[in-house]
Amino acid sequence: MKPMLPKGEGAGRAIVRHSAIISLFNGLGVLGGLVLDMVMAALFGAGQATDGFFLAFTVPQFIMLVLQSSYVNALVPVLTGLREGEPARAWTVFSRLLNLSGLLMGVLAVLGWLSAGRITALVGAGLDPSLHGEVTWLTRVLFLMLPPLALAEVMRAQLNALERFAVPAAANVLRYVGALATLLAGYRAWGIRALALGYVVGALLQAGLSAVAVAWVGGRYRFSWSLSDPDVRVAMRLFAVRAGGIGLRRSGLIFERFLASFLPAGSVTALSYARRVSLALFQVFANSVSTATLPTLSASAQAEDWPALRRNLRLGYRLLSYVTWPVAALMAALSVPLVRVLFQRGAFEARDTTLTAALLAIYALGVPALALVELLLTPHYTWRDARTPTYHMAWMLGANIVLAWALMRLSGAYGLAWASTLTALLSMARGYWLLRHLGGLDFGSYTARVVGAACVAGLAAWGGWLLAGHLVETGSAVGALLASAATGTLGGLLYLLAGQWLGLDEWPRLVQWVWGTGGARQAIGDER
Repeated sequence: MKPMLPKGEGAGRAIVRHSAIISLFNGLGVLGGLVLDMVMAALFGAGQATDGFFLAFTVPQFIMLVLQSSYVNALVPVLTGLREGEPARAWTVFSRLLNLSGLLMGVLAVLGWLSAGRITALVGAGLDPSLHGEVTWLTRVLFLMLPPLALAEVMRAQLNALERFAVPAAANVLRYVGALATLLAGYRAWGIRALALGYVVGALLQAGLSAVAVAWVGGRYRFSWSLSDPDVRVAMRLFAVRAGGIGLRRSGLIFERFLASFLPAGSVTALSYARRVSLALFQVFANSVSTATLPTLSASAQAEDWPALRRNLRLGYRLLSYVTWPVAALMAALSVPLVRVLFQRGAFEARDTTLTAALLAIYALGVPALALVELLLTPHYTWRDARTPTYHMAWMLGANIVLAWALMRLSGAYGLAWASTLTALLSMARGYWLLRHLGGLDFGSYTARVVGAACVAGLAAWGGWLLAGHLVETGSAVGALLASAATGTLGGLLYLLAGQWLGLDEWPRLVQWVWGTGGARQAIGDER
């Protein structure tokens, strides 16, 4: 039985509606993560203690990012097909995947606990030897968050296959709430160790909320094991290949932290804060659009409806491009006031702001490319082809390692940030090339127009910020917030005007989708 496939305007409106829901909760999750980072910066500043925490977080964070980037894309195509044809069996397969994932991550957590000392010695090779014991303790605790996170991701995949997106996205908010509450309650007694414990508490809360959501939609869990189940084997094979590819790409983070451990104290922290703020844009928009389009693209691929696949891929690309490029340009232009507002208080000083803001401006320029690569690789998974993305990730890792090693020798922490951004831009270009056989995508000219309009917005915001510095007091957080809000609004308005002049009419199209007006072919952009 072929899956029911939304047609025309219905598919486009569904993608936009689901993207908006996921973006809302992802935005709240990102806000929670930023608040957690703000509290951490105020309490501990940017020095050896925070460098030690981020080095301890490196490998558990790497595994966490691989899980979050792999489970949904690998499992949703399998679970979506079962949902349409064999709904009862879909819950059996889900249960088996849940049990297997929990077991695998439990074993990995134990191995991480036992090898924490060796991990610290490797990742933090340049760290002060007096900190190795503390970093090892933090690493052990952070590995404990992996089993509940794995269970939460399998449940998120099943809920997304059922086109239930809100609660899985909201669960991320709960994770940060748990971490923040634990940090505030325990930092006086445990110092930065309270934050590591908080991540474990948050992961447990996220898994608990996901379990409630699965039960709410009528989920039927079975304590069942079967490695011979063909659907389980397909799903886990897709996950393994997907995780391998994502792992290759994310390995750049480990190499970056390794190199940064040899830089002056505070460099690891500044790089981490800058990367996390810049990736907030990726987490809100890229994950939402990719997640919302995956079931539709999977259904299109299974129904062999290639015009629908091209149409919805084009839609997702334009949605991401239209939003991420101007926001990235504004983030780069206003990096100084942004970091000042977010972090400069308590133990986080002005010199920390200067370094972090410069790194943020560099990282921000590569975030749209990272977001678009995520979308451009999605069709390969809908075809159950994980080999092509894996080779692509290997290529990306190699480029990142070469650039990071060379550029760090030239400009220290700034070189590491430039290596990440340049790798992302090269990866986006190659991701587009890998889809050349689809034809009719026309991404090149559209990207050029969006980037041109985004440059107008960024230059206007940057000039406005410089002018504001001469007219009002921008040294305080409040002054910086008001000035950046005003100049950012100016840049945004100019982006809309420049976009209209360049033929970027996604804004009125978004309004049409949200309110259910406008023709399907015009709304989806099928005639352009």
